[in-house]
Amino acid sequence: MAKKLTITTGLVIVGAAGASIKWWLDNQNLEEAKLDGPTGPRPAANPTAFTATPPHREVTATGKDEHGAVASLHGEWGMVSKDEAIGDIEAGRASYAVAGGQTLEVVDGSTGKYLRSHADGDNADNLDELPNPE
Repeated sequence: MAKKLTITTGLVIVGAAGASIKWWLDNQNLEEAKLDGPTGPRPAANPTAFTATPPHREVTATGKDEHGAVASLHGEWGMVSKDEAIGDIEAGRASYAVAGGQTLEVVDGSTGKYLRSHADGDNADNLDELPNPE
Protein backbone atom coordinates (compact mmCIF):
# COMPACT_ATOMS: atom_id res chain seq x y z
CA MET A 1 0.00 0.00 0.00
CA ALA A 2 1.39 3.42 -0.97
CA LYS A 3 1.99 5.96 1.77
CA LYS A 4 0.30 9.33 1.46
CA LEU A 5 2.49 12.36 2.15
CA THR A 6 1.10 15.86 2.54
CA ILE A 7 3.36 18.91 2.14
CA THR A 8 2.50 22.27 3.64
CA THR A 9 2.08 23.83 0.19
CA GLY A 10 -1.03 21.73 -0.24
CA LEU A 11 0.67 19.35 -2.65
CA VAL A 12 -0.16 15.68 -2.05
CA ILE A 13 2.45 13.16 -3.19
CA VAL A 14 2.09 9.39 -2.96
CA GLY A 15 4.77 6.68 -2.77
CA ALA A 16 8.57 6.59 -2.79
CA ALA A 17 8.78 9.31 -5.43
CA GLY A 18 6.81 11.51 -3.09
CA ALA A 19 9.38 11.05 -0.34
CA SER A 20 12.18 12.08 -2.72
CA ILE A 21 10.28 15.14 -3.89
CA LYS A 22 9.45 16.13 -0.33
CA TRP A 23 13.11 15.73 0.64
CA TRP A 24 14.13 17.94 -2.29
CA LEU A 25 11.54 20.60 -1.40
CA ASP A 26 12.50 20.54 2.30
CA ASN A 27 16.21 20.96 1.55
CA GLN A 28 16.16 23.81 -0.94
CA ASN A 29 17.10 26.46 1.64
CA LEU A 30 19.94 24.56 3.36
CA GLU A 31 23.65 25.08 2.77
CA GLU A 32 24.89 22.96 -0.12
CA ALA A 33 27.55 21.14 1.94
CA LYS A 34 24.98 19.85 4.43
CA LEU A 35 22.52 18.38 1.95
CA ASP A 36 22.29 14.63 2.20
CA GLY A 37 19.40 12.80 0.68
CA PRO A 38 18.12 9.25 0.68
CA THR A 39 20.80 8.23 -1.87
CA GLY A 40 23.75 10.28 -0.58
CA PRO A 41 24.98 13.83 -0.97
CA ARG A 42 22.92 16.06 -3.20
CA PRO A 43 24.80 17.65 -6.12
CA ALA A 44 25.43 21.39 -6.05
CA ALA A 45 22.38 23.43 -6.88
CA ASN A 46 22.06 24.76 -10.41
CA PRO A 47 19.81 27.84 -10.32
CA THR A 48 19.00 27.48 -14.01
CA ALA A 49 18.25 23.76 -13.89
CA PHE A 50 14.52 24.31 -13.45
CA THR A 51 14.18 27.51 -15.47
CA ALA A 52 11.95 26.96 -18.46
CA THR A 53 12.57 28.79 -21.71
CA PRO A 54 9.55 30.96 -22.49
CA PRO A 55 7.61 29.85 -25.56
CA HIS A 56 8.28 31.56 -28.88
CA ARG A 57 4.97 31.94 -30.69
CA GLU A 58 4.62 32.53 -34.41
CA VAL A 59 1.79 34.94 -35.19
CA THR A 60 -0.08 34.05 -38.38
CA ALA A 61 -3.14 36.30 -38.06
CA THR A 62 -4.31 39.35 -36.14
CA GLY A 63 -7.75 40.38 -34.96
CA LYS A 64 -8.47 44.08 -35.44
CA ASP A 65 -10.66 46.47 -33.46
CA GLU A 66 -13.20 48.87 -35.01
CA HIS A 67 -10.39 51.33 -35.83
CA GLY A 68 -8.23 48.71 -37.59
CA ALA A 69 -5.68 48.48 -34.76
CA VAL A 70 -4.34 45.07 -33.75
CA ALA A 71 -6.50 43.74 -30.89
CA SER A 72 -5.43 40.06 -30.75
CA LEU A 73 -2.70 37.72 -31.96
CA HIS A 74 -3.43 34.28 -33.42
CA GLY A 75 -1.35 31.24 -34.33
CA GLU A 76 -1.26 27.45 -34.14
CA TRP A 77 -0.65 27.88 -30.37
CA GLY A 78 -4.01 29.67 -29.90
CA MET A 79 -5.00 33.29 -29.38
CA VAL A 80 -4.14 36.10 -26.96
CA SER A 81 -5.36 39.66 -26.69
CA LYS A 82 -2.96 42.49 -27.47
CA ASP A 83 -2.80 43.34 -23.75
CA GLU A 84 -2.01 39.71 -22.82
CA ALA A 85 0.78 39.60 -25.42
CA ILE A 86 2.23 42.87 -24.14
CA GLY A 87 2.18 41.47 -20.59
CA ASP A 88 3.80 38.20 -21.77
CA ILE A 89 6.60 40.04 -23.57
CA GLU A 90 7.29 42.48 -20.74
CA ALA A 91 7.30 39.73 -18.10
CA GLY A 92 9.39 37.36 -20.25
CA ARG A 93 6.65 34.70 -20.27
CA ALA A 94 6.60 34.42 -24.09
CA SER A 95 7.92 36.02 -27.25
CA TYR A 96 5.96 36.55 -30.44
CA ALA A 97 7.12 36.85 -34.05
CA VAL A 98 5.59 37.07 -37.50
CA ALA A 99 6.31 34.39 -40.11
CA GLY A 100 9.43 36.12 -41.45
CA GLY A 101 11.03 35.87 -38.02
CA GLN A 102 10.44 39.49 -37.11
CA THR A 103 10.16 39.52 -33.31
CA LEU A 104 7.39 41.71 -31.96
CA GLU A 105 8.34 44.47 -29.58
CA VAL A 106 6.33 46.55 -27.14
CA VAL A 107 6.27 50.26 -27.90
CA ASP A 108 5.07 52.81 -25.36
CA GLY A 109 3.32 55.30 -27.64
CA SER A 110 1.48 58.53 -26.89
CA THR A 111 -1.86 56.65 -26.74
CA GLY A 112 -0.56 53.67 -24.78
CA LYS A 113 1.40 50.51 -25.37
CA TYR A 114 1.18 48.66 -28.66
CA LEU A 115 2.97 45.87 -30.55
CA ARG A 116 5.21 46.40 -33.55
CA SER A 117 7.26 44.17 -35.86
CA HIS A 118 10.62 45.49 -37.03
CA ALA A 119 10.56 47.28 -40.36
CA ASP A 120 12.53 45.37 -42.99
CA GLY A 121 11.12 46.68 -46.27
CA ASP A 122 8.81 43.66 -46.72
CA ASN A 123 5.19 44.59 -46.05
CA ALA A 124 4.08 40.94 -46.17
CA ASP A 125 5.48 40.28 -42.70
CA ASN A 126 4.24 43.46 -41.01
CA LEU A 127 1.97 42.80 -38.05
CA ASP A 128 -0.73 45.10 -39.44
CA GLU A 129 -0.75 43.27 -42.78
CA LEU A 130 -1.43 39.79 -41.38
CA PRO A 131 -4.83 38.33 -42.30
CA ASN A 132 -7.81 38.15 -39.99
CA PRO A 133 -8.17 34.83 -38.14
CA GLU A 134 -10.38 32.22 -39.78
